[in-house]
Amino acid sequence: MILSTGQIIASRYEIIEKIGQGGMSIVYKAKDIRLGRSVTFKVLKEEHLTDAEFVQRFKTEASAIARLSHPNIVNVYDVGQEGSINYIVMEYIKGATLKELIEKNAPFSEKEIYGVSVQIAEALAHAHKNGIIHRDIKPQNILVTKNGEIKVMDFGIARTANSDTIAVGGSTMGSVHYFSPEQAKGSIVSYQSDLYSLGIVMFEMATGRLPYDSDQAVSIAIMHINEPFPDLTEFNPDVSSSFKAIVGKLTEKKPQNRYQTAEKVIIDLKRMLINSSDRIVYGTEFLTDSSTIKITGQAHEKIKGAGKNPPAEPDIQPDSGRIDIAGEIENELGYETEKPASKKQELLLIGAALLTSFVIIAVALYFLWPVITKTQTNKNNSQQTVAEVPGLVGKNFDDAEKLAKDLGLELEVLREEFNPAAKGEILEQNYDVGNYVNKGIAIGVVVSKGTEEFTVPSLTDMDINRAYELIGDSLSVNKVYKYSDTTASDIVMEQSVTQGTTVNKGSEITLTISQGPEIIYVEVPTVVGKTEDEAKRMITDAGLTVGTSTTNQSLKYARGIVSAQSILGGKEAPKGSIVSIEVSTGAPPTQSPSPTPQTTIPSRSHEIKIDFPFPENAETVHVLLCKKTATDMVTVVDKIVRKEEVPFSLNVVGEGTVEFVLFIDGVETGSKTVEFPVN
Repeated sequence: MILSTGQIIASRYEIIEKIGQGGMSIVYKAKDIRLGRSVTFKVLKEEHLTDAEFVQRFKTEASAIARLSHPNIVNVYDVGQEGSINYIVMEYIKGATLKELIEKNAPFSEKEIYGVSVQIAEALAHAHKNGIIHRDIKPQNILVTKNGEIKVMDFGIARTANSDTIAVGGSTMGSVHYFSPEQAKGSIVSYQSDLYSLGIVMFEMATGRLPYDSDQAVSIAIMHINEPFPDLTEFNPDVSSSFKAIVGKLTEKKPQNRYQTAEKVIIDLKRMLINSSDRIVYGTEFLTDSSTIKITGQAHEKIKGAGKNPPAEPDIQPDSGRIDIAGEIENELGYETEKPASKKQELLLIGAALLTSFVIIAVALYFLWPVITKTQTNKNNSQQTVAEVPGLVGKNFDDAEKLAKDLGLELEVLREEFNPAAKGEILEQNYDVGNYVNKGIAIGVVVSKGTEEFTVPSLTDMDINRAYELIGDSLSVNKVYKYSDTTASDIVMEQSVTQGTTVNKGSEITLTISQGPEIIYVEVPTVVGKTEDEAKRMITDAGLTVGTSTTNQSLKYARGIVSAQSILGGKEAPKGSIVSIEVSTGAPPTQSPSPTPQTTIPSRSHEIKIDFPFPENAETVHVLLCKKTATDMVTVVDKIVRKEEVPFSLNVVGEGTVEFVLFIDGVETGSKTVEFPVN
């Protein structure tokens, strides 16, 4: 839906200029007339209007996103519809996109990446907490203000966590560089899909490039599904092991292998900032010793078979469609190929391989021997001293406690917390399922207190901002606006849930909010050139109010004819607006020369320069210069002026202090006070 500059939507938003366009919407800068502030005004594209399901989703999801309120998310002020225009009104922010900064300054330092990534993760944590999946996290949708604050924007294809799946195609293909594998497959998306995209953004900030790229969008999508994620250090050897591990965990192919919450990402980012060589990334160990080498099965075969057997068949990886041949890769990258080993070298290599195997077996026996001996003792003595930790999450506390006691274990409640899960259901346990622990150990659990409840306060006759303060995050607010001649703007007129009602936290409440009196615009009739009575009738018939009727002298208009009006004809004005008129008294009388020069008043004149911006598309304008007296306005100049005649000068006469007022097409446009000498 294309809007024009100056168009007013919902009697409130004036379109200033178009500032962008996406797959599903067009974005404008607009002015909120009521609050006098600039806003971003997003309109659903016209081609989507015939899809009733799409329009309904736009409204539903836009309303859901309007619930989000976070310093790192662009605020949504209003969601509405006028005729066929479906719109979202958002905070207007001046700044650069993260994509522009990456193209200009990448690679970033780790401290810079930390500062950006933590704020994005904070925004995602808030959205996910409210059940919103962004689904289009990319640098183009992240604004950076002048003071370095991050603002995540464009939830245009966001979905609530229980929404339908999407397929690759249409407008979303533009973001395929940041797709998660499940998005590329058209599978169900989750909060982890946003975290995968965050990992891609962090990779791009660290390297200045994208991990996967191609001329074909489908090819990039397939890379996300099948291709191993590129090694960060290949493009930026200065990144720390902690940073590499965080990006690696964010970009795991399977959602269950990634971080499960944005909060956990934030924890590891903070740990990275404190110690970039930290060996733990949220419970997953990784090696930091650069000399450690991983020997693949294929490499072992090469060692054992060197000089004896013909080269092994290349290892064809299922699903990837690629052949993994170590020698070919080395040659492709320009490494020098090793020479065939001598007989002595072969024996040394075989011995080294055998020695390595013995060491691995010895280490394994060292750690597993207590378990082996415990198991053997259990079999011999029929006295079990250890128990396998059962899975308790999702079970009712009483059932879990009985199960634990049957295994010789205890249950300890670490804490209780409100949760959508049923009251008494176990949410977390502090020992991993399948581990062995001594009998008598107490397994710590977190238990659900059920859904938190909230007592609805009285919100009627309250300013909407105050109502939001009282509600906080406890309720989901659905706003409905209505015109009212008796209630001031932004005051709550009705609430769908009665005061004092206790509801589950997160329940929906509809607030009916006043828009104040409805403003209807009407066209102002052109009454210049009409008789006074006819002009008054025309003004009244148009739904406007007749204002003052003054007189002036006019060379152009005969006596009794309207020579000027306070609002120019053809303009739009709110219904009931006052239109004042000036009625001509005819041309001023001709002054006869004085018969006695001795009594002539000396001429006192002053030159006034007349200059004003000429209206667009106008060939002539009506210029009226009046001398203001204590009781009346006396016409000094009354003429039609062409564009090429502006500016022009004229002489005026008077005595003492005189104010001259200029009217252009009946509208007062300026005044000038002149001091004349006094006798």
